Amino acid sequence: TVKDIIEAEISSLDFSENEREETEERLDFLFKLSKKYGETEEEMLSYLEKAKEEAEAKETAAKDALDAAKAAKNAADQALKDAQDAVDTAVLAEEAAQQAQQKAKDLAEQAAKELQDRLTQDPVDAEAVAAAEQKLKGAEEALAKAEEALSDAESKLSDAEKALKDAQKVLAEAKEALEDAQATYDQAYEIAEEARKELQDAIA
Repeated sequence: TVKDIIEAEISSLDFSENEREETEERLDFLFKLSKKYGETEEEMLSYLEKAKEEAEAKETAAKDALDAAKAAKNAADQALKDAQDAVDTAVLAEEAAQQAQQKAKDLAEQAAKELQDRLTQDPVDAEAVAAAEQKLKGAEEALAKAEEALSDAESKLSDAEKALKDAQKVLAEAKEALEDAQATYDQAYEIAEEARKELQDAIA
């Protein structure tokens, strides 16, 4: 065996005590490797080299997955920001629509009162009544448009708020995936480092 060969070589050489201890430690290390990975040095090194390559391949794949997870998390961060901006814009639009609707409502009420006043005058001024009716009609049309705009703004706000919730959920999932990817990479890195060290120690 490897151990027998090396022991025979050691017995024929003259070593200092420190050199002998170092050689014996090295012998023990190689013997353990031979028991685990093969009888000959070539077999041991071949096995360790293959193990290192496999570990490094997994490390690279884990690093790629980690990079992808970071990119996904960054994209989710941006999507959340965009969704929040959309909500803020929709809130302002709704507020503006509410104000426009209230203003149109007030004008319609004023136009209705003015028409009522014209109709109760004695004598009734037909021309003034016609003008008041036209004014009321315009105010009612403006109110209808304002109410439609308000309804549209409320719908857009609802959609924006839903998109914001979805973005928050996606971000939470992206953060969790990133944590998992980081843990997987850390583990793969440690395994690869161990494989690299074991091969380096065997070569040294």
